[in-house]
This record gives sequence, structure tokens and C-alpha cells, in this order.
Amino acid sequence: MQNNRKLKAVLSAVALLLFLSILVPFVFMKNPNGDIPTTEDVIESAALVEETSVPVTDSEELTVTFIDVGQGDSTLIQCGDKLMLIDAGESGNEDKILNLIHKSGFDKIDLLIATHPHSDHIGSMPAILKRIKVDTVIMPYISEASMPTTRIYEKSLQALSESGAKVERAVPGKEYSLNNLKITILAPFTDTAELNNLSVVLRADFKETSFLFTGDAEKKAEQSILKNNMNVRAAVLKVGHHGSRSSTTEEFLSKVSPQYAVISCGLKNSYGHPSKDTIGRLEKHNIKYYRTDYNGNITVITDGKTLEFKTER
Repeated sequence: MQNNRKLKAVLSAVALLLFLSILVPFVFMKNPNGDIPTTEDVIESAALVEETSVPVTDSEELTVTFIDVGQGDSTLIQCGDKLMLIDAGESGNEDKILNLIHKSGFDKIDLLIATHPHSDHIGSMPAILKRIKVDTVIMPYISEASMPTTRIYEKSLQALSESGAKVERAVPGKEYSLNNLKITILAPFTDTAELNNLSVVLRADFKETSFLFTGDAEKKAEQSILKNNMNVRAAVLKVGHHGSRSSTTEEFLSKVSPQYAVISCGLKNSYGHPSKDTIGRLEKHNIKYYRTDYNGNITVITDGKTLEFKTER
């Protein structure tokens, strides 16, 4: 018990240093009126830097690949000359992910999102951070009370601190641009010891189409998103928590109203994912769905209007 407390304290200190490295330069910069800026000032200042410092290219196509990493999550998004990775599956998937990145002609990741600190989402992240340049990492803020004490989380924080990547806290409503792809953070809103409900949820808009990525967000997180009137409507839904019955609730699914859904899960996994309840809800709404355990890598190519799905099998 004493060792766990010490480890929590160490991890909390590392996470706090990462967060302060982002916040401090803004906190000690006075606004024109000579006042310390508010949180809103900080967010606006950061958004202004992103909007003015990165040239925008009008990309003709967007490619989204839901990578088959077994019982886990990892999604690669390519928009012109910009690359984004959401999660990295369990440890041991780094070669598969990096080979796909290099095969696509990239030698760096512009934006990496670690939705939450479970090993099936960040397991390969330390290795990836050591082997390829990453510009910006977005992750949820986790208080000391909720701080996991797992070895993989400790390794991830250590790799982040050594990588030179800019680390940002996921703030609902904040937007990022990768050429003409707009990323909007929708969650999390509150700190919780339920790490699945700390998942970074985001919507990706490309011209006239959109994708919704939900990490392992469950009913409580979905309700919070809807309560805060976030726009969740999307053409393609990455089904929450590998198709668990505790996610993709009827109310949430009705609001998203997707044409397609993708479930990332391992073949014959011990959790019974995806659940019959979740599949039933998708079928009730006539949503065509794909599964990484059956289809392997699932790639969606869009010109912003039409959607083309390609699968390994």
C-alpha cells in the first residue's frame, strides 16, 4: 500500500509537470490590460497560435484507417501531408502501426491522441514516441486521486517527457486543424476514477462528412456530452469501448445517427465484445457496421461527400 502511494505521488508529479509546461508560459503572460489571463484567455491564445502558424492545405481526400490491433484501439488519419494517430493498442503493436505510417510516406505524427490510460489504448505509445517524431499529444487531465499506478502509464509519461512533444490537456470545445480537417474535442468534462469515462471523445469534420471517435466512453460520459449540447452527429461512428453493452446507448446512438459504425475488438476475446445488445442497437437503426476482428484493417477514403470502405478481409 505504501509503495502504491509513493508511485502515485511520482506519477502525479510527472503529470503535473507536463501540464504546467503547457500552462505556465501563458499564465505569466499579462494581457494588454495588465491582468493575469483567465483560462479562456489561455485557450484563445493557444488556438490563435495554432490557427496562424500552420499553413492550411486544401486536401482532396481524407483517409481513416481503423487498425486491427486485437483487443484494443488504434486509428490512423491522413489528411494531405498531415498525420494523426488516435491510441496505439496494446504493447507489441508498434511495428504494425509504424509500418503503416511509413508505408503511407510519413516520418512523423502531427497529432497523437491518447484517449485514456488503459493498456489496450496506450500500450504501444512509449515505443512509438521513441521511434518517430510526434509534434503534439493530447490526453485527458487525471487528478492524483484518479491517477493509475500501472507500469504502462508510468512508461508513457516518461516517454512523453523525453520525446520533446508538446503535451496538451483535452479541453471540450477546443478545435485543432490538420489542413482542412477540423478536430473538435467533445469530452471529458469531469474528473472521475472511472478511466473509461475519462476518454477523450472527438469529432473529425472533413468538408461535408464527419467521424466520431469515442474511446472507451460509457453511458455516463455519453450523457455528459449530450447534456453539454456537444454536436455528435457523424457519418461514421467508432463504437465506444469495443462494442461493450455499457457504451453506444440508444439515446447517444440516436443523436449521432451514423450511416456506418466501426468496432475495434479482438477475435474471440474474453470480454464478449461486441455485445449482442450493441449489435442489436446498430441493426435496429439500420447502421452498416464493420469489425476489426472479422475485417482486419478497415480503411475509409472520402472526398468529403462519398465514403469508400476497404477491408483486409
